[in-house]
Amino acid sequence: MDAERAPPGRAWTVVRQLARYLAEHPEAKDTIEGIRRWWLPEGHGHGADEVQEALDQLVGRGWVVERAVPPHRRLYGANPGRVAELRRFGAEH
Repeated sequence: MDAERAPPGRAWTVVRQLARYLAEHPEAKDTIEGIRRWWLPEGHGHGADEVQEALDQLVGRGWVVERAVPPHRRLYGANPGRVAELRRFGAEH
């Protein structure tokens, strides 16, 4: 992810944290609520909008996949074919 294309401010921090988490736990899947509770460091203070922005960045790069879960929720997880890229990104940042 280029600095030019990085999300602004705190969302960039969330992108890095999520990439690291998924590199360590490539089988993890959760909703945004679960991601905020379990995937990010305790006391992180990131709002749902920041986390959604970070997930959108990761999905846009193909590193994370999302799928609809009834009744109006989304489930996120690492793209199995791109875990090596997540690991490299997490190690670099």
